[in-house]
Amino acid sequence: MENHYRLNIFLFFVLFSSFLFAESKYIKPEDLSEEKLVSQIVMLYAPLLDRGKISRFIQENTPAAIFLNKSNLPKKGRADARTTKELLDKIRNFYRIQGLLPPLFAIDQEMGYVTRITKNVTHFPSAYAVGTAFRKLKEENSQKAKQMVWGMAFHVCRDLLRFGVDWNLTPVADVNSNPNNPVIGVRSFGDNPRLVAEVALLYSQGLRDAGCLDSIKHFPGHGDTKKDSHKALPYVKASWETLNNRELFPFKHIIEDNPASVMLAHIVFPEQDKWPASFSFFWQTKILKEKFGFQGIIISDDLMMQGARALFPNPSDMATRAIAAGTDMLLIAMGAKDLYPPIKKTLIRKIKQDAKWKKQILESARKINQIKLKYFTRQKEPYFRYSLLPADKINQELSRKAITKLIGNYYMPKSKYIYCDNPTKAIH
Repeated sequence: MENHYRLNIFLFFVLFSSFLFAESKYIKPEDLSEEKLVSQIVMLYAPLLDRGKISRFIQENTPAAIFLNKSNLPKKGRADARTTKELLDKIRNFYRIQGLLPPLFAIDQEMGYVTRITKNVTHFPSAYAVGTAFRKLKEENSQKAKQMVWGMAFHVCRDLLRFGVDWNLTPVADVNSNPNNPVIGVRSFGDNPRLVAEVALLYSQGLRDAGCLDSIKHFPGHGDTKKDSHKALPYVKASWETLNNRELFPFKHIIEDNPASVMLAHIVFPEQDKWPASFSFFWQTKILKEKFGFQGIIISDDLMMQGARALFPNPSDMATRAIAAGTDMLLIAMGAKDLYPPIKKTLIRKIKQDAKWKKQILESARKINQIKLKYFTRQKEPYFRYSLLPADKINQELSRKAITKLIGNYYMPKSKYIYCDNPTKAIH
């Protein structure tokens, strides 16, 4: 017993020392230049290579996270895992040489039609199909239903890690309550808030347990819009009672489990606040942080979207308004090469002139770095909340259970594909 006790003390000392050593290798946010400090709170889309070398844009700006899409992935997302990972590791090593924590590589790998890496990965069903399958499986065996959804997310993450990608910007926690929603649809797990909350939580846990950061989106909820926030700024009129029982319900449920990040929506809820949630102190600080107790990374949706630019044509105004509202990380995807330089210049000036601004940006940078270190460790030491089944078995079972015959006048989420649904009039 005494030897066992000493062994535990020794192992704790080794692990704790390793963590301190890993953290001490990198320059702390408070010791960075103003320019480098600003880079610690942005996620940017960037070409990865320029004539065979790491792109100049990445070398000059060293963002805390790099946004991946088919357009900047090797062979547009169809390269083998080894080729992609070697490239991303090359960029990570460049950061280490600069004394910076390696960047997070973020992607929308939701499955269904929002899938960026399309080769050498398991193609699981869309979220709506998974929600349908989960409901049916739960009627037969609740534990098996949970195991399937958690296992799917676990495998999605481990696939991404083979490619060197460690941040999956999912699950979608939106309740698709509007059948004419042009952008969510089958990306949602369903139109029942409790079902969405339960399935999205299992998915979030599966990603995190496997070593990936998750991002529940799009807070406070994008399920009842008639407009696509990529193209316009949606307005949703809803009472507090409706929001609490529908849009907010899944977010509250998942936030209790400490997800890594929450992504904001470019949507105005005029009965609650005049500003879009992505620029709203009310939604980000009063509700998300103070009322819900969220302590992870608050990330904007892409600031290039028309939903963001509708009220803020000036990119610098957009960035300062978002940070003042409570945003920790600014996502600038397509157009980052033109949009980021003026934002960076403005934020550097703010840091130099205002101690409160510097303090807030430092707090966000520290938070992001702490979460990075946590998940870098988790990638080597995954947590098995449930028994992990093979990916093919999970895929086959979810796909089989998702098949539903529809009868009569029927609600179907808007999509260019045919997907299964989970209505009460269906014959199974």
